[in-house]
Amino acid sequence: ANPDGLVLVEAHFAQARLMTDKVAALGILALQPGPAREQALQNYYALYRHEPLAIDKWFALQAAIPEAETLERIKTLTRQHFYDGLTFHRVIDGFMAQTGDVKNGDNCTINCIVKM
Repeated sequence: ANPDGLVLVEAHFAQARLMTDKVAALGILALQPGPAREQALQNYYALYRHEPLAIDKWFALQAAIPEAETLERIKTLTRQHFYDGLTFHRVIDGFMAQTGDVKNGDNCTINCIVKM
């Protein structure tokens, strides 16, 4: 990743006033290992923890991180009750769980490698 570009993305995340802008920047930061990613994920959660659709996006970004530790990350979030209050409208055991607002078409899919 381009370090100058990441600085711009971090600034965009910090200055964004709309959830859509924040989640766009977070989508880029989520793919970059390191403290900036973890801090951005924490900040986004703190800001939107009472907004189920925003938290669905937060989960989807973390589930899509292409790293070996991603499954453990999702399991940890599950154990810490971060999924409490989310609606899963489609679950295929051992494969995936889908959350979101079915009526408005805002769905996110979390692919699971093993049964949690």
